Amino acid sequence: MFTMWREYAAIPLRIALGLIFFVHGARTLLGIFGGDGLARTGDYLASYGIVPGELWAVIAGLLGLFGGIALLIGLLTRWIAGAIAIEMIVSIVAINLRAGFSATAGGVEFPLILLASLLSLVLLGPQHYAVDEHLPGWSR
Repeated sequence: MFTMWREYAAIPLRIALGLIFFVHGARTLLGIFGGDGLARTGDYLASYGIVPGELWAVIAGLLGLFGGIALLIGLLTRWIAGAIAIEMIVSIVAINLRAGFSATAGGVEFPLILLASLLSLVLLGPQHYAVDEHLPGWSR
């Protein structure tokens, strides 16, 4: 019944992940959407041993902001999803695992589902309605 829709599976993933990472990146870089901004995010990362904290906050913020936009439009989808997946692995190992499976204490549940979704997008590729469809060699 749903076989004809199989090739559209990446669209909701791209939209959801793109929005989540765009907002996260904007919160980190610009301090909007209730974010802490670079200095406080850098201090937070440094408190977990990710140093220099502000440099990694810039990298994570840029990857989130521009990676989120790229996922939304389907630009370099597999590469961007893979890069953000690596960021999520670092976050899970360095920060979230300490809280365990506690949704209220910054636990591992949400980052883990983001990682699984990103890896699914790496495997699926951009599929339809993506800029990658118009770039030779990038869509499949």
